[in-house]
Amino acid sequence: MTTLHYNARLMLANGQSEKIGKAVNARLAEPVLCWNPETDQVEAHAPIDWHASPGPVIFHQVVTGGGKSGKQHLPMAGHGRVWTPSGARCVDTLAIGDELWSRRKDYRFNDDQCQLLYGSCLGDGSIRPVGTHTASFRFGHGAKQRAYLEWKHAMLSPLAGDIAVRGPGNGFFDVLACPYALAMHKHLYGPNGRTVTAEHLARMDARALAVWYMDDGTFHGSFEHWGNGRAMICNTAMDAEGRGASLDFFERLGLGRPHLRPNGFSFLSTQTRAFHHLIAPYVHPTLDYKLHPEVRGRFAWPANPSLGTDWVDCLGPTTVVDYYPKPETRGRLGFSLTMPRNLPFFVDGVLVQG
Repeated sequence: MTTLHYNARLMLANGQSEKIGKAVNARLAEPVLCWNPETDQVEAHAPIDWHASPGPVIFHQVVTGGGKSGKQHLPMAGHGRVWTPSGARCVDTLAIGDELWSRRKDYRFNDDQCQLLYGSCLGDGSIRPVGTHTASFRFGHGAKQRAYLEWKHAMLSPLAGDIAVRGPGNGFFDVLACPYALAMHKHLYGPNGRTVTAEHLARMDARALAVWYMDDGTFHGSFEHWGNGRAMICNTAMDAEGRGASLDFFERLGLGRPHLRPNGFSFLSTQTRAFHHLIAPYVHPTLDYKLHPEVRGRFAWPANPSLGTDWVDCLGPTTVVDYYPKPETRGRLGFSLTMPRNLPFFVDGVLVQG
């Protein structure tokens, strides 16, 4: 059982915190924030038992980045266990630089919004890290695509900032920083520049592909009176691994494997026909000139931001920035809780196994 110092602060469901020593002495029944591994959700549960260990106990002080003050403090005995991205570990095995799970506030985007983000970040969108645990999405388009930019803005409101103008009519806007964007950044930016992981592509469907095509696609060839023309998604920045994963993605959607060119992905005539029929309902009228004339005017993807953009509690990584034996004080007793189903709970934002 994990043993904590008297001053270790429990995270309560009412938004407050309480020293665990005080909670144990008072047998506090206030619900505590826990993490349920089965549902992957933060939940509130009241303790079912309280424990005070006889001293003296030798404590370690674990300091991580985060929290309102910029640091989170975790005083606990060496045999105590904390949760990391690879599972629970004893405190006395930690080192500076290790990652622990901590509680984060994030946005829950709806499915349409997620598909817009997935596709845009392969196209004209970008992700910019902001601080240690968050990043921000940025979207920008030229003056001729103003209506398309406004549609993206409406889809992502109310989290989208105002549209700003830069240069001769070019507009852009940022989405409020959140951990979700930073998690996506890791799938799209590698050590050698832009990439895309198979995991990111596995989340994408025809809507995300349509956005990617609207941002970076071209359409050319003989199609005005006969033929299907040739579609292409331009990309020169993606690394070899990302290009290979993209070919698998196109094949999964039933489009076959387009030709891989130095400047992007080139679809054969028959592939272009299947491609345009697949994405036509999601191509904004501003950009349907990139579609074959027979499938233009089918746009049926209105902005619907009201279904998403909820605040949620989630897990996010935090880094150990300091680790040392806690100096001895008069109070050397240890305290712990038993939660229902032995669920792990949060101490100063860090996930601890009871």
